[in-house]
Amino acid sequence: MNFSDCIKVCGYGKFSYDNNYLALQCYKSIILYEKKQLKKIEEIIFDNEISFFEWSYDSSLLLIKEKNSSIIQIRNLDNNNWEGKIIDELYGIKYATWFINSQYLITISDNLIKMNFYSISSKLILSVKDILFNDERNICYSSSKNFFAIPIYLYKKGDFLQIYKSDNFNMEIIFPLNTFKIKKVMFINHDLNILVFDRGFIENIIFIYNLSGSLCTKIKPCDFSLEILNIKKAFNEEFLAIGTKEESIKIFNMKNLKLMEINFENYKGKAKYIYKEKEEENLNSKRKKSRIINVNNCDINSYKINNTGVKKIEWNYNSKYIAFNELSYPKILFIWKIANEIYLDSILIFLNSIKDFKWSPSNNQLIILTENPLIYIFSTIKGLNVGNYSLDFIPYFIKWDFEGYEFIIIDKNRNNLIVCFPDEN
Repeated sequence: MNFSDCIKVCGYGKFSYDNNYLALQCYKSIILYEKKQLKKIEEIIFDNEISFFEWSYDSSLLLIKEKNSSIIQIRNLDNNNWEGKIIDELYGIKYATWFINSQYLITISDNLIKMNFYSISSKLILSVKDILFNDERNICYSSSKNFFAIPIYLYKKGDFLQIYKSDNFNMEIIFPLNTFKIKKVMFINHDLNILVFDRGFIENIIFIYNLSGSLCTKIKPCDFSLEILNIKKAFNEEFLAIGTKEESIKIFNMKNLKLMEINFENYKGKAKYIYKEKEEENLNSKRKKSRIINVNNCDINSYKINNTGVKKIEWNYNSKYIAFNELSYPKILFIWKIANEIYLDSILIFLNSIKDFKWSPSNNQLIILTENPLIYIFSTIKGLNVGNYSLDFIPYFIKWDFEGYEFIIIDKNRNNLIVCFPDEN
């Protein structure tokens, strides 16, 4: 694995969708790099600190918002003489993102008053009131991208779902939902159905509707007393993983609408492989050296703390493996195989608490970060290994590019960043 020099930033980094560029936020600047050689191309300087920025899907435009501003700026990387602006001084702008093509963008006003759709020439195309969320959960797209759905709340009437056509922004249908507190909305089954996950008044419920608004079925994935901590859809869109405040994960098959359970209590220490990090003296340095050993069995109860719940879930690129860690086992990562049968493939035991982990979007390589300034690489073929590079900071966050060629690592305070070029799996 190869690494760039440490780059000082004051924010975060994002890869362009065409995988050619890396944009870094550095206080009042956006710095553009050519990704392969990490060559600095341009620095765009603004008047105030940047709140957030987004690449357009064709990678030719950048959407930028400065802090305490009601203006979204649009920069064209192919034409420095052109720039656009979206201004909403009346309602303000809390959040903004690109529509599925690069000709429109979406803004959400302060205090959840409305969501607006603009063309890049600043023309208002569509305005939706009574939205539920202040982020990307306000809109979900069909797999074909031909439709999008927006959940809303109508006073004294309850929750409704609006479905629009993406090419002309015309509303196709609006129908009521039998929901109390919506957690997530998504298209499933090749866009034949809509799944609505609801934190109900007395129970958690998954509602399945057809596109005409008729309720097909409803499923109770877990007891109401168990808080839903995270929901993660598999890349093949066949499975939905649901993490709760207990030592188990529910796997919902969105094709046959059946619910499976990964009950952690039944599999403690019974993995196919168990990898354990061990510390030993380094003769060439005062710093101790970490290495990975294979063990036949391990009593992981000695690692348990007084906390429960699924902290994070990550599907691999072909949806055959799922990685998750528990709040009760902060130093352990569990790898499950989701095939004809579900089984615990690997247990990864670290010396320090896990901070982040992400699968490559193109292979079975999993990058793991802990409180140790090291990079750990797990492969379903090669097992767990420690990278030969010691960071100058404690890593906190990983972000892969869209093809799995490089990833970036950032510290907790977003002051340091490196680009990593992993070996092929």
